Amino acid sequence: MKRIFLLLFLFISPFALAQDAGWGDARIAFYATGISTSDLGVSSSYSELVTQFSLNSPYNSTSWQYGVDVRAAGYPGAEERASRVSVYNAYVGQQFGSFGARAGQIWLNELGSLGSIGGGVFQYKIRQTESKQIRFGAFGGLEPEILDASYVSGVSKFGAYAALDADHGRSHVVGYVNIRNSGLTERSVLVFTNYVPVENQFFIYQSAEVDLVGPAGIGSGGMNYFFINGRYSASRDWNVFATYHHGRSIDARSITEDQLSGRPIDPTALKGLLFESFDFRVSAKVVGNLQVFGSYGRDRNNREEQSNQRVTYGFFTGSIGNSGIDLHFSGNRIYPPNGPAYDYWDVSAGKTIADKVYVSAEYASSVSLVSVSDINGITLTAGPRVTLYGGSALVNLTRSLGLLITAERSSDKNYSQTRVLGGITYRMSGRKTR
Repeated sequence: MKRIFLLLFLFISPFALAQDAGWGDARIAFYATGISTSDLGVSSSYSELVTQFSLNSPYNSTSWQYGVDVRAAGYPGAEERASRVSVYNAYVGQQFGSFGARAGQIWLNELGSLGSIGGGVFQYKIRQTESKQIRFGAFGGLEPEILDASYVSGVSKFGAYAALDADHGRSHVVGYVNIRNSGLTERSVLVFTNYVPVENQFFIYQSAEVDLVGPAGIGSGGMNYFFINGRYSASRDWNVFATYHHGRSIDARSITEDQLSGRPIDPTALKGLLFESFDFRVSAKVVGNLQVFGSYGRDRNNREEQSNQRVTYGFFTGSIGNSGIDLHFSGNRIYPPNGPAYDYWDVSAGKTIADKVYVSAEYASSVSLVSVSDINGITLTAGPRVTLYGGSALVNLTRSLGLLITAERSSDKNYSQTRVLGGITYRMSGRKTR
């Protein structure tokens, strides 16, 4: 069962590539990373090898549909870290006029983080105009493991959704997801997403999850996640952005398993972690290619604590003095409710060479450290200044073949880490041209 969708891919691919019509797009990438760390004089190192492959049928295909997105990772020299295969998509489907069906491992983007299932999806489309349609869908199956090619034992998922798609990417979705764990309702959730563009001046995107009941039927439901952001372009030179995020992080799986096993449940686990953030940003083109930006935000990382205030500022300019050199600078200053302010800033420069190679260098400095405090969340504490030096090169060998090389070193007075990454990507397109 663990490799079933890899076998499914081997079945799909030859059939897909042999079709007379355009077969879509494919991408294969390989990345190798080496990491060396020194902490209080104790050195260690390990490497990571990652391969990713994706294949997708043409968008809105009127016949066969298929999709594969598989990633494999190995860690030579790190015996404590096992290699793994992650399957995000591995499905095949058929479109019969307005009715379509897919089977396999599928990630339903309409449902966000709850959209991964191993099973079947059925969808019916009602086209109202050339650019507007309504879709109704139903799904059911198993709960996939996110980082392994397997399924969570005893857990199933089913639900339905309705979506309105219109021109300029406009979309409205409402969905319902029910997750069952050994006969017990682990989660019962309503999902909402909306994207509303208004010409080229304004857009707003919103997503939300509302739990109809508490985890495993205990505790309380309510708004579990809410995110909204928008942009308004007052002119070609001025843009205003705003973002708000509210979320509760509750380990519903552990609570349900404790309930099934008869173990006592900590009331604080039912409350979970609480995160809130708000950001308001303005950017403007001052002269030539010079753009400046500034923002004010508030971040709440603990349920029992007040929000941190955050001020961000910086600029970007492309091709300084027609030299071809791009320059970027940004700074962040954090004001905790109790304690001194601390900061983070970075500067980077890049240049295109011979239309094939883009090289860049970066320097960053920070005094913020993240430490886990308790069940209520995380605490940001000031610590020794950490500096980072880095460089990268992106090489377009051909229109289909690209090479990426990066290297960086971060350090403070007791700790240092060097990281080197190399990657190569090959893209193929079988889209039918006219």
